[in-house]
Formats: sequence, C-alpha cells, structure tokens
Amino acid sequence: MYYPDWPIGHPKQGTAIDCICVPERKAKRERDRCNKLLEAAQIPNHYAGSSLNTLDVSHPSVKTLKQIALEYVIGWLCELGHDVEEGYEQFCDKKPTLWLAIFGLYGNGKTRVATAITRGFAGHGMAARYAYVPDLLDELRKAQFESTYDDYGNKSGSRFYEVMEELKQVDVLVLDDLGVEKESPWADEQLDKILDYRYRNASWTVLTTNMEITQLAPRIADRIRDREVCTVVINDAPSYRPQNKRPG
Repeated sequence: MYYPDWPIGHPKQGTAIDCICVPERKAKRERDRCNKLLEAAQIPNHYAGSSLNTLDVSHPSVKTLKQIALEYVIGWLCELGHDVEEGYEQFCDKKPTLWLAIFGLYGNGKTRVATAITRGFAGHGMAARYAYVPDLLDELRKAQFESTYDDYGNKSGSRFYEVMEELKQVDVLVLDDLGVEKESPWADEQLDKILDYRYRNASWTVLTTNMEITQLAPRIADRIRDREVCTVVINDAPSYRPQNKRPG
C-alpha cells in the first residue's frame, strides 16, 4: 500500500491504494498454495498430469463418466464460489451429491478419472487426498508403530491417529480400488471408521472399485446406495491394459 500525492481537495486525498505489483503477488501466493495442495494430494507420478479434458471418450460409458465427473468437480467449485475456467459454466447448473462412486473393470480409466478429480479440487485451492486403498491400509498398519512429537521433541502420540484424522477431515477424499484390499476385520474397521465419519459429516468423497456392490462391506455398500448422498456411475468400458491389475 502507498499514499499517492493526490491534488489538494481530491476526494481520495489521504487514501492509500494497492501497489501495481500487489495483484501479481496475490496471484503468485495463490499459485504457490495450490502447488502445495497438489503435492499434499499424493497423486502418483504416473497420473500427475491426469485431466478430464484429455480422457479418451471413444467409449460411450467413459463419455458419460467424464460428464458426471465434470459436473461433480465444477458443480461443487461453483457452489462454493470458486471461479471456473471459461466454457465450463454449463456444469454449474445443478448441485451434485456429496459422494461419487465409480464402478468398473480394472484398467478401464477409473484411476485416471479419480486422480483428475483430485487435481481439479486441489488445483482450485481445496485440500484433497488421493489414496490407493491397499497402500493406504499399509500406511495405517505401519503408522500404528510410529510416534509423533511436539515442538520440544516430546512424544505426543501415535502417527496412526494423525493419519486417520487427516483422512476424516480432508476436504475431498478419493479412495481408489476399494474392495481389492486383503480382507480382514481390522482393515474393514478402519475403512468403515473413515467413511462413516465422512458420511455423517457430509464430506466430499469419491470411491472407485472393480467389485460388485454386494461384494463390498455391508455398511459401506449402504452408504453408496443412499441416492441423496451418492451418485453411482457404471463404467463398462473394456480394460485398456488387461495384463496390468494395479491400479485401474
């Protein structure tokens, strides 16, 4: 801010204005913040450039999935007052559900869409977290035996609870390949705690799976069946890479 040498009697005399460089500084701060959010989103390097704009929509099912994914991301960004790129205003017309569940074969583009959704939110300043479910459960298992420390170097707790809180509280959580994890009461319990918390607290959540809904844990399946909360998309496109089973 600075005070221009307004002429005596000018209505703005004594009024400070922004330096011409202020908008540039604000834009740089916003870019830096979004870059940090993109890094925190933990999108795998292979999918770092994922975008719904470059999705192969030659199959009708994928074309529908892209449309619904755009409605989900852009619809919520508009609802929250974010600016969206020119040409995407058409996706602001209706308020999406809080949850989005994508069903389909492995290798048919679910992960590409999931990571693109994650990037869409993080790139507009929202805290988003992508997680491939088997890897996430491995992280939680290891975290049980790791400690956290305060600013003075004193042990303050278990990293397990820190990770769980992040998964519960993050603005947008994207869980990829739900159901392919090794079944165990412990794994089912952790996933149920995370998703039940997000369901009860109306948090944005995206799920992908190559399982039938009847093969998922009953409580999770019930959440997905709630049409007031969750939009379900069936992607019946064939696998693009039949020899690779991770992730899809």
